[in-house]
Amino acid sequence: MTSVPTAPREFFQSYLPAWFARAGAPAVTSPGALVFHVGAGSYALRLASGALLVEDGAPTDAVLQVSLSEADFAELIRQGGPLFEDGVSDRVLALRSLSLDAERAALIRNVDGSVAFEITEQDLVRTLLLSPGSLVAGAVPPACTVRLAAVDFWALSRGEKNPFELLMDGKIRMQGRMDVAMALSSVLVG
Repeated sequence: MTSVPTAPREFFQSYLPAWFARAGAPAVTSPGALVFHVGAGSYALRLASGALLVEDGAPTDAVLQVSLSEADFAELIRQGGPLFEDGVSDRVLALRSLSLDAERAALIRNVDGSVAFEITEQDLVRTLLLSPGSLVAGAVPPACTVRLAAVDFWALSRGEKNPFELLMDGKIRMQGRMDVAMALSSVLVG
């Protein structure tokens, strides 16, 4: 089994397209791009008849943007490695947005605000900012902040837990507009 590279360019330009080809993604075409801003680099992902296309930069047809530091990216990819090893494309963080239908993509693009996920592990906090459409990521403070432990974040990503269950158990703390969090986080959970 090939280890998942934690360097953004290698991950997005080489590993991820090959992984998608092996995973047998559905033969769909994305209604827009999923854009990752990792440190100073930006990578736009989209499906074209099931094949993953990756380009540098942030196109104007973005459905969702994910922003994080290079250090946070490397650690989240390291922790999420087992999801890639399973080879199921709709179980990997945020990649679900690549296969949305046009109506759902339009709903996400029109969400009024961004969400900051603060993923905690001991004394560390890793931040993942989700921004809808072509809204400039980080241009305004997030409309909502969601704080949860890394173990719970991965349980959500694998579909083992749901946000309501974790909220009721006090394992998710939300500050700000919950409607924005629910709208944007729907692409992250199983």
